[in-house]
Amino acid sequence: MMFFRLLAIILAVFHTWPLNRAQPDHIQKYKRTLAQRADRALAGEQCGSISGKRLPRSAAQQYPLTGVAGRYTRLIDLQSKTVRSCSGECDSSGIDAVELTNWDINEREIFDEPQEETFIWKKEGKRLQRATDSGSRKSISKGHPLQTEQGGELTDSLSSLRRVARRLLEFKKEEVQNDTHHTDFSTENEEYSGEQEGLQSTAGELWSEDVRNVPAKWMTAMYFGGQAEQLKVNPAFGIDLPHSRFTLELWVKPEGGQNNPAIIAGMFDNCSYPLSEKGWSVGIRAADPTGRKDGRFFFSLRTDRALKSTTIIAPQRYQPNSWTHVVASYDGHKMALYVDNSKVGESREQSGDLYSPYIKACRLFLLGGDQSDHEHSFRGHLGGVALWGYVRTHEELLKGYQSHAEKQTLILSQWADFSKVENQWAPYKDRHNLVIVALPVPERQLVSPFLPPPCGVTVCDNADFALSYNQHWQLRAEKRLRYRIVNICKDNGSDPTVSLQQIQLQHQALEDAFRPYNITLELSIHTIYNSSLQRRFILSNCHIAKVGNRHCDPECDHPLTGHDGGDCLRMGPCYNWKRRDGVCNPECNSIHYDYDDGDCCDPEVTDVAKTCFDPESSQRAYLSVKELKELLHLSSSDTLNVFFANNSAREELAGVATWPWAKEALTHQGGMILNPSYFGTKGHNNTMIHEMGHILGLYSKVQNKYINSFVLTISFLNFCHLVGVTEHRIPGQPGTRTVSFPREGDMSCHLCDENGALHQYAYEATSPHACDSTGYWTPEEAVGAPDVYQPCEPSMQAWSPEVNLYEPNMTTPCPQIEGCVLELHFLHPVVPDSLTVWITYTSAIANIVLITENGEMLHTGPQHAFCDIPLTLHLHTSKKVKAVKISTFDKKLEIDAVLLTSRPQNPLCSGCHPLLYRVLREPPIREDQSPIIVKQDVQYLYRIQVESDGLFSELSPGLVYTHGEHFCGDGTLQGTEDCDDGNLLDGDGCSKKCQVEPGFKCHGRPSLCYVFEGDGVCEEFERRSSIQDCGFFTPQGFTDQWASTASGSHQDESCPASKVNGEPVLTQMCKSQYFDINEVVAHDAWSPCTAHLNGYYTQDQPVWLKVGFERPGVAASVIIYLAYDGSWHGENCRKTVTIELCDTTGKKHNLGSYELSCQYNPLVVNVTHNLSVPFYQTSAVQLNFSSSQVAVLAVALRTSCHFSAFALTGCAEGGVSHDLQSCSPLNVEHASVRCSLSVCFVLSSPQTEAELICVHGVWDRVVSCQPVDCGPPPQSHVYFASFSCPWGTTFGKQCTFSCNAPAILQGESDTLVCLEDGLWSYPEAYCKIECSDPPSVPSATLLVPQCHGGGHDVGTVCRYKCNPGYYVTGTLNKKLECLEGGMWQEGSCSPVTCPPLLLMFEGMYTCTNNLDFDSICTLQCPEPTERVLYIRCTKDGKWTEDFTMCKKIEGPCQPPLDLNLVEYSCEEGFDVGAVCYPTCIVALSDPVVLANGSSADTVEHWMLPSKVQSIVCTGMLKWHPNPAQIYCIQSCEPFGGDGWCDTINNRAYCQYDGGDCCPSTLSSRKVNLILKAVPLILIHSTLAAMLLFTQAMEKSEYVGGAVWFKRV
Repeated sequence: MMFFRLLAIILAVFHTWPLNRAQPDHIQKYKRTLAQRADRALAGEQCGSISGKRLPRSAAQQYPLTGVAGRYTRLIDLQSKTVRSCSGECDSSGIDAVELTNWDINEREIFDEPQEETFIWKKEGKRLQRATDSGSRKSISKGHPLQTEQGGELTDSLSSLRRVARRLLEFKKEEVQNDTHHTDFSTENEEYSGEQEGLQSTAGELWSEDVRNVPAKWMTAMYFGGQAEQLKVNPAFGIDLPHSRFTLELWVKPEGGQNNPAIIAGMFDNCSYPLSEKGWSVGIRAADPTGRKDGRFFFSLRTDRALKSTTIIAPQRYQPNSWTHVVASYDGHKMALYVDNSKVGESREQSGDLYSPYIKACRLFLLGGDQSDHEHSFRGHLGGVALWGYVRTHEELLKGYQSHAEKQTLILSQWADFSKVENQWAPYKDRHNLVIVALPVPERQLVSPFLPPPCGVTVCDNADFALSYNQHWQLRAEKRLRYRIVNICKDNGSDPTVSLQQIQLQHQALEDAFRPYNITLELSIHTIYNSSLQRRFILSNCHIAKVGNRHCDPECDHPLTGHDGGDCLRMGPCYNWKRRDGVCNPECNSIHYDYDDGDCCDPEVTDVAKTCFDPESSQRAYLSVKELKELLHLSSSDTLNVFFANNSAREELAGVATWPWAKEALTHQGGMILNPSYFGTKGHNNTMIHEMGHILGLYSKVQNKYINSFVLTISFLNFCHLVGVTEHRIPGQPGTRTVSFPREGDMSCHLCDENGALHQYAYEATSPHACDSTGYWTPEEAVGAPDVYQPCEPSMQAWSPEVNLYEPNMTTPCPQIEGCVLELHFLHPVVPDSLTVWITYTSAIANIVLITENGEMLHTGPQHAFCDIPLTLHLHTSKKVKAVKISTFDKKLEIDAVLLTSRPQNPLCSGCHPLLYRVLREPPIREDQSPIIVKQDVQYLYRIQVESDGLFSELSPGLVYTHGEHFCGDGTLQGTEDCDDGNLLDGDGCSKKCQVEPGFKCHGRPSLCYVFEGDGVCEEFERRSSIQDCGFFTPQGFTDQWASTASGSHQDESCPASKVNGEPVLTQMCKSQYFDINEVVAHDAWSPCTAHLNGYYTQDQPVWLKVGFERPGVAASVIIYLAYDGSWHGENCRKTVTIELCDTTGKKHNLGSYELSCQYNPLVVNVTHNLSVPFYQTSAVQLNFSSSQVAVLAVALRTSCHFSAFALTGCAEGGVSHDLQSCSPLNVEHASVRCSLSVCFVLSSPQTEAELICVHGVWDRVVSCQPVDCGPPPQSHVYFASFSCPWGTTFGKQCTFSCNAPAILQGESDTLVCLEDGLWSYPEAYCKIECSDPPSVPSATLLVPQCHGGGHDVGTVCRYKCNPGYYVTGTLNKKLECLEGGMWQEGSCSPVTCPPLLLMFEGMYTCTNNLDFDSICTLQCPEPTERVLYIRCTKDGKWTEDFTMCKKIEGPCQPPLDLNLVEYSCEEGFDVGAVCYPTCIVALSDPVVLANGSSADTVEHWMLPSKVQSIVCTGMLKWHPNPAQIYCIQSCEPFGGDGWCDTINNRAYCQYDGGDCCPSTLSSRKVNLILKAVPLILIHSTLAAMLLFTQAMEKSEYVGGAVWFKRV
């Protein structure tokens, strides 16, 4: 049976083809480069926007893109869109989206197909109840918390399992159908009700019921939501954790995006938390130094004697939403990490027992995280955990089953059955609830999917696809391509863009070019009769927002744009009397003079087709291609549109095209753009042919060894992209079961998967944040399917809150409260199952808010994501979600796309049916025969046929197999196979083609594969290549020595040149290019950091590094180890180094210049010598760099003393001595010496041996044996202790330790011994810090009974509840934690406050406790006979009643006097309660309240007076505020945060101009100063100094500290 399933997968690749025939810093510099490149390839690399009404796509529309690690899954994007951009110039009008056919909203109770459904466990009757009842739960989801803003009720549920397992371990369960079942066992403690804990769910019971009534063929698993749901071993379970050797097995399905690191399981030091890293852990962490990408499984371990921990990291990224088998083991000498039965890492750096048996009380085993709250919590499913007391071998892991002896060493195990989870596990401290889910055991994955190659974009670039196509000519059916020429002419049909003769000539050239590939082109001409449009100059490469942006953009430089709105010209003076004089004056027609104040865009004044350059004018003389496409709105869903545009004066662009996988390809923004000058003209016909190749997906990277000719390449790509592949995959889940849907009918079927879940991308996006002035990185870039093809690098195909590309000082922080916000809407509100967010640059998400159908806000809180793996969130609410809002405080964040997935069996997918696959065999399969029988040595022919609603595809190419023959994947090595591990999976060392994958070594039958690099074993084949395993390789006859001294042109305490001395830290060697040197260069490398202290660097500053060596010698090679090569992506110019050798006489010898590259690291430069002159001895090497953006780890000098006879004759006195003499006997104290011929071995211990060679009468080096010195015991050996070593720290000596207060010694022995390996012995005692009784929190009640009393460990959390009328303040969030100093965190409950009372009662009432809870305010009327009124502030923050004004108050207030240059408008009169509005007599000034004794003349810059909006007549018949205290001060100008320091705004009242006047708050660290004249009447002594500078606006640049104006 397995063979037929495998056969179906192998042959399914062919099924769709016949069926379809029937159906300012370097980051800103890089961004500027991106923008310029995009403008040169507008259609081919469009920035994405699809606005307005989108037409339904045709039957052929699809995105056959698959998801892999680091490459995004792309579902077909078929829904209609309306794009709303941000405010200002980025606005784009939108038309309501086309609605789909109405569907029955009732979910079906009986499903014909395999399904996934969510269920909630109910106590009553122990029934399974569907999770669509919004009232079924009142608690917030514990799996992934959501916080509601409108008090709505949420229902707990969990996502269904969609990803089949890579390798399913053996289970004693039957094979199950593809159903999903969820059970929730979390409850909420009633004591916590009524208060919310930030964005996290409340704590309570871990599970409330045993899992019963779960289908027999299902499994149960634990789901961790990343919110501190850690579990510890139940003390009642009574296990002893291993202290010498162990094996941990995990079966996990991690979600996309994790904390860094995210701990899945581990054993931790519970007595020295949070300082200690002793113990071990398994989880996911970023291998990239920045922590933003490349998440991988890791295994970290540190014994109690080791100085530091050792971490093994898997060589590949983890697969999100994929079941993975992870194993970690330690045998006392070797650590090993296995992923899906492949050994991916090994290390021998740790040795010995993990800890002393006495310390076992300080060891804690946890699941789901470490002791921290949630910083390292894991998100995802845990389907199995097993801990063994011995090391399981690779062979045992591959077998899967357990022998009797193995079971005896099993310490704990729960695998696919967590129904009795509480027997073995308990919540760690007082943490959040854990959810137990029931779901089907995933099927074993048989074969890895066919994916795009590393240099490709779509599956059409896969060499296997091309090879299969080339071998099966029956697949090459005739293909027709429709295209239309968009020709614009005048109203009478004259002056077309291109002539009919040009069109015919070009069409003939196209037919001749594509006829050999069986492609027929059908031409149509779309003529636009519009004289106004015909007169417009169409710019092919210029974004309109760049015209007049104060920066010369070459792509916009043209006479009809006024040479980029005047930015590319040096304009002459424009006198004021010429502006707005009814004449278009050329000298005034630029952005600097507002285009002559509109005169040049007035059709009554001038010919606007020649003079209107204003980009904001509707009369302007030019259009962009994007505007033209938007205006014409010609769909590309069934016909390729060909537009024409012209170049700027500085560019020669022949044509650009949209790639077939771009999301604009089949919309009105897709198509091809050509220069009319090159269209249909002799010598230029190949231009359109070239662009047509791009339209069909042809690009240079496709060439490979499987495609031997250009003809086959273009033939296959044309076929693949024209016909398309109907294989779709679930986002972020590579390898998901192939599913396809009928082409006819409703288009939503293209968005449904096999379980009836609807996948929809956002169709509308908005942001209140300002857009970039270039017009890129707008919200509409996040609409639709992902289209960023190089994640983790800045891309224009994503939204970013960065506001300005060309002016770095324009960058201002995101708003403090909500941050920068992107809101995305979906066409169909659905009950969500998951949310997928493609965050392609940086990863700081402050919050993701779900907006429900009724406007409710559900908060998920902060999220950590990797830029190369989509962030996936399982959502647990029964309410329909229509939109999401993403907020961030990182201005460089980029979001590519957002996908909302509904729960299975969505009504919108009810009419969709998956394709049926029929397996046909010759001889045929007898339908009445069960099971299917095959006979040995009989040849069978298998074909696949696809059925879709009664339509049958052509038969696939046949597969011939003789039963009993060996094949790849049967576990037997044969023929051309390099390996055979018994499966057809990639990434486990042995590929699905039975070829050993790079970095792996395989042996045995079936093949056992392992990663050889870094396993600590120096195998013969890696002796020359593996520094990590074999050390630094030195060829025989040579000697390598590391630099002993160093000096540099730029160095200080932070970057001393001495960092290059000695051997390099191998982990710091760069292997690829990075963007930010500050993020990747560690403390072990030298870089000229002082070259950038002033914020700039010029090439005139020489950057050099000089290193010296202890033993001068004849140089054979210079070896340079790099930490950074100074390059950034997209830069063509390589950094270089010029190498000079310095001999013993001081003379320099130039070796030339060499390129620096991380890809060729280390850089090895061989030295050649002139044999006609004496050899010189090199004592130092000087490196002269072409850039300051470099970092060097180490420099080595390779020397040799062996020369030919010819060379010896050239030696003279003072040269190298070559006397062949014997060496003196070798004596080394404290060592044994054995010699053979001219080689001696010095042995100081069984593990330490040195080899010395006699060369010309001298031993090649000097060695000595020193006593082993352990050095002072590190603080990490015994935390919270002080050490005393009066007898020294050498071998055999003892040290004692004592505990620092308030720590207490636990144990009897306080002695450590220095052992022969240079490490201290295991401590037999430890220092423990405990906290006494938790402090009493006023107005609060302690909730955890076990917190009463003392003796609490560090990290203990005690929760409390504020009394009614009080709420939690500060950052404690209803908890007190025992800190490492033995003190409790401080907690407090603040009273609820009521709103302020009306100002007209000012002075008439008194309150017992201000406006706080339970405060009583008394209103006392002037007339004693009137009733005294009492009101109280309730716990709800409301007054029991409102004050009413006293009835016997007589007379109005006196009219306010016009004092201090302030006048008042009192339209309401002067009665009690009347309001008057102050206005300053002098313009551009504000009325403010100043303290008594202050005036406008005494206001200092640091003062922050309150602006007065109005004054009120109180019941005391007085005005409030007092008009005598109201003064006028200078208003703030509306230019805060614009990158220029406005001196008038440089005061606290104006927020110090948004930080524009301080270098520390500007990204460029330079202040751009603006000085302005002000009216004399407003001049205070503080501002008077400005008149000394200018009488008109001037601009200057100020570098240094902030600008202040002090009193004169």
